[in-house]
Amino acid sequence: MFDFMDMSYDEPGEPIGSGPYIPDAGECMRCGICIASCPTFRLFQIDEETPRRRIRTISKLLVENLPISADERRHLDNCVQCRACETVCPSRMAYGQLFDQAQAELKVNPGWLAKLAFKLIRVIALKNT
Repeated sequence: MFDFMDMSYDEPGEPIGSGPYIPDAGECMRCGICIASCPTFRLFQIDEETPRRRIRTISKLLVENLPISADERRHLDNCVQCRACETVCPSRMAYGQLFDQAQAELKVNPGWLAKLAFKLIRVIALKNT
């Protein structure tokens, strides 16, 4: 009835990587919504401070098991971990989870910019209560 000529279940497929699945840049919808919501991009106005660029760095670290440069590390550390990019992403990228895994791999604490952002959020929240 059905002819499955293109499918061979006897041959092994491509090996599945041990790291998390991270979409590559070609799979990104390029809608720009995440970029507009990123506070560090709005502050620095450079591509390296976008969630999309950080995802490439995280992919390099977690999936490809390659070292990252000091510059890439600095841009990762600049992320304030607000996860605004995650909430607006139409693709539902799990940026926060991937970022946390990368931070665990690097064994780092949040950077000074993230600490400052959390303090400001805490102050604003206390004023509104």
